[in-house]
Amino acid sequence: MTSSDEMLKRTSFLYHEKIKKSSAPLSTYFSITHFSYVKITNSSRISILSNRPEWLEHYLGEKFYLVQPHFRRHPNTYQTGITLPGQIPDREYRSAMEIAQNDFLIHPGLVITQKRSDGVELFGFDLKCSTPILNELLINELPLLRKFTEKFREENIFLFNLLDDYQFDLQDIMGKDFRFDTENAAMTLPNRNLCLREMGFGLDKSATLSTREIEVLQFLLQGASASIIAEELNLSKRTIEHYVERLKNKLVCYSKMELIAKAREIEQLGYLCNIS
Repeated sequence: MTSSDEMLKRTSFLYHEKIKKSSAPLSTYFSITHFSYVKITNSSRISILSNRPEWLEHYLGEKFYLVQPHFRRHPNTYQTGITLPGQIPDREYRSAMEIAQNDFLIHPGLVITQKRSDGVELFGFDLKCSTPILNELLINELPLLRKFTEKFREENIFLFNLLDDYQFDLQDIMGKDFRFDTENAAMTLPNRNLCLREMGFGLDKSATLSTREIEVLQFLLQGASASIIAEELNLSKRTIEHYVERLKNKLVCYSKMELIAKAREIEQLGYLCNIS
């Protein structure tokens, strides 16, 4: 049994009912027929979770990940944002997606990309059919979809930890096709910080955030406690508490809830994407 087969068996198949229950609102209110989670680490290892294990089994069996443009790039080329898989022109990828559409009623919708210090995460939302109305709905309700990913992680944190035990190596499989381009995989505004300052949204120099502070804020936005953040970042709980207090001082907040609200505001401006 290959590592990808083992990953599928031990995660998406074994916990299918729980994943299905957690993602049920997506089908009910958005006509989303497929929800997926992918993590690619900086060491080129990948793990995949899906609420449609029968599709993931076919996807892995046919090795469609070899023609998936999102998987051909090293995480250092990613930034937090979104991508629209339906607009990808790659011929091989489109052929694979035709099978998803015709045999599994999975039409490309939207992918939320989240840059992490140890790699990149991708949350996929695919539709039962591709129409302008449904695609626009995904974009217009992007904040709600982001909130869903946070809730899904919170309810299934054990699955995210389990996935780390069942990764397989993309670079080993793809060889030279696994690219380390410096070009960003997601469209972002050049000179974003300069633009923000000219619009009056710039952070004071005294509020400039370090990479570690950005990581702590990202975990706070996910609802993580100091103990969980400490475990994830391999630091002590006291160190995390120190970071929280320092962030409150930097961002002029008087409570943790106020800090989280401020973090949400600066996240929307893109200041929490700058992890290299």
